[in-house]
Amino acid sequence: MALARRRQWQLLLEQARPRARRAPRAPLQRRGDLGGQLGGPLGGGLGQAQERLQGLDSEKRELESGNRQLRERLQQLQRELGERESRESSLCTRVGSLELEVSQCREELEQSRGRVEALEAEERRLQAQEQQRRQERDEALGRAQALSEQLENTGAQLQQAQQQLQEQLEQVSALRELEASQRALLAEHEERIHLLEMERRRLHNDIQELRGNIRVFCRVRPLLPEERERQRGMPHLHFPPQDARSLVLTRPDDSQVGRERRVELRYDFSFDRVFPPGASQQEIFREIQLLVQSALDGYPVCIFAYGQTGSGKTFTMEGRRLGRQFWGRA
Repeated sequence: MALARRRQWQLLLEQARPRARRAPRAPLQRRGDLGGQLGGPLGGGLGQAQERLQGLDSEKRELESGNRQLRERLQQLQRELGERESRESSLCTRVGSLELEVSQCREELEQSRGRVEALEAEERRLQAQEQQRRQERDEALGRAQALSEQLENTGAQLQQAQQQLQEQLEQVSALRELEASQRALLAEHEERIHLLEMERRRLHNDIQELRGNIRVFCRVRPLLPEERERQRGMPHLHFPPQDARSLVLTRPDDSQVGRERRVELRYDFSFDRVFPPGASQQEIFREIQLLVQSALDGYPVCIFAYGQTGSGKTFTMEGRRLGRQFWGRA
């Protein structure tokens, strides 16, 4: 509509411009016509010419007045055209902004449609969940009803259990009293055991001191295979069966003239304990385990093996794979 009005105003301006241009020339043309009439015969007279001239002047003034009006009208139309162009420009700007807003609205509409679709999908999902929850609720109500019936049936059992619990609590109270008395008795016995243990340690140490602060044990190593073939046993060593502390060594006595005499020389040795070749590691440890107990009780004890090379010291203290050594037994 604005474009149609603009074209209409432009058409009116185009029509008014030729008329404004032709208006000042009309009186001049008519004066020329008047001069031609005056140059002719004088039949019309000078008065008619003057009247004609006055009429032309009057017509000129009317034309000039019309021309001024047309110019004013033209200026007014130009101002209106400028205003309309300004309004048209603002309208175009407004239209552009409205088109941008429409585009944004369309985008928002698309986004809203997407959100609506998402919400509809979420609604369908929630409806499905609601249906599932209703089913679960119905099942839970059924189970609750069954549990309620079971609870009613177990009321008597609960009462009986409460009675049993009360009885058990009374028993627990009695047991706690018994436990307190037993703990007191246990503490008394532990104190007594401690005193007895201290007395045992003292008596044990006294016994060890009575048996001797320094003890010497003798262990005879068995013969090796090559020694057994060469010596044919140990006929020169004797272990009295009734005395585990003695060791007898004998040898034949040679005469002055080099002939062997049948008289044997006898050497008696006494120890705190003698272990023959057949004695085991366990027998030896059984003899010295009292000393190990004294060491555990806190008394100073020293046990060591002494002898020549190959006499069995390492075997006695450390043993072999098949027999536990002294240190392991200790």
